[in-house]
Amino acid sequence: MIYSIGMVGDSIAHGYEDSEDLGFFLRLAKMIKAQREGAYLFSNMSQSGDNIADATNRAVHEVLSRHFDLIIVNVGINDLRRRKDSNWTLDFSEDDVLA
Repeated sequence: MIYSIGMVGDSIAHGYEDSEDLGFFLRLAKMIKAQREGAYLFSNMSQSGDNIADATNRAVHEVLSRHFDLIIVNVGINDLRRRKDSNWTLDFSEDDVLA
């Protein structure tokens, strides 16, 4: 049996600025394939810049239209924005939060 693993996430999972352009999900896939070649299929549906709302939308349209045995979600860092004031406080704007 071949298992299917999907990933929804942001730039960290997508591979932005990764020296091999893989991101952590495809690095994980590479390690697993070295041990169990042909046992798993990997689909990285991550997108650089995605926040929680973007990843949720992507999950509805891409992930739920396919069959996965396991879905990994890694998102949230793009939801933390810093204001340009002297205190550099985190911005948890009400309009950016999913209800």
